[in-house]
Amino acid sequence: MPQQTADGFAAYGLTKAILHNYTMIAARENPNILISAITPGFVETKMTESFKSNTKLTPEQGTASTRHCLFQKLGGNGWFYGSDCLRSPILVTRDPGTPAYTGVTPSRQAAIDASFAKMDISGCGSIDSVNIKSNYNCQIHPQVVSGQISHDEAIL
Repeated sequence: MPQQTADGFAAYGLTKAILHNYTMIAARENPNILISAITPGFVETKMTESFKSNTKLTPEQGTASTRHCLFQKLGGNGWFYGSDCLRSPILVTRDPGTPAYTGVTPSRQAAIDASFAKMDISGCGSIDSVNIKSNYNCQIHPQVVSGQISHDEAIL
């Protein structure tokens, strides 16, 4: 087989991205149909034979995520599954063996946790309107400034 070209791999990556985005669109537009996308991983094939690697999967191992999506209960619609059968993000890499993607990046989760901790004044694990009124200043809200609504109305 001829050596793979950079253009060939760019086209491969583009078609993968299109397919995965189409999966999300199809899932959103057809919520009653379970639709998923997978990556088989780095599988020993003609396409990968020019790459030197000790981590290539066998073709049998490369079917794990497909079998998972066909025969296991899935957690959501339009999700992308890695070669280890765990949910993976589409825009960043999640290596096999690392925790499943939860829909939130670690840095965003840290920001969410910090914001929640600041709002949960009592530390009870929930936020109510009293917590919000104590922490959030609506005085610069355009409708409060213009007199259209009160500070309390802006919070609710």
